[in-house]
Amino acid sequence: MDALPLEEKTEAAYASTVQVDLDCKLTSVMHARGHDVHMTVWLGTLRFLVAHKDSWKSSILFVAQCSEETGQGAKLMLEDGLYTHFLRPNIALAWHTSAELLSNTVGFRKG
Repeated sequence: MDALPLEEKTEAAYASTVQVDLDCKLTSVMHARGHDVHMTVWLGTLRFLVAHKDSWKSSILFVAQCSEETGQGAKLMLEDGLYTHFLRPNIALAWHTSAELLSNTVGFRKG
């Protein structure tokens, strides 16, 4: 998952100390805005699917989108030939965390 241009100030032993050159300026980056939740849901979903692989038949492709906050990541991934490197899926499911939903709820929409 991508990181955001923020300095992590948690003082946790695993806190990010990474800095990158962003527009010719050394900038601290960290994972924030729910990226840890995204990866937890991703891994939990994969574990569930693997544990129940006898109940479904198909291939599965999980894709993490870089720069999803701006939408530029999807554009770059498609321009790079995402679906020439991997099969085009018959079904696509996407998710994102939302502070607007109560815990233990799922919001959904078509499209």
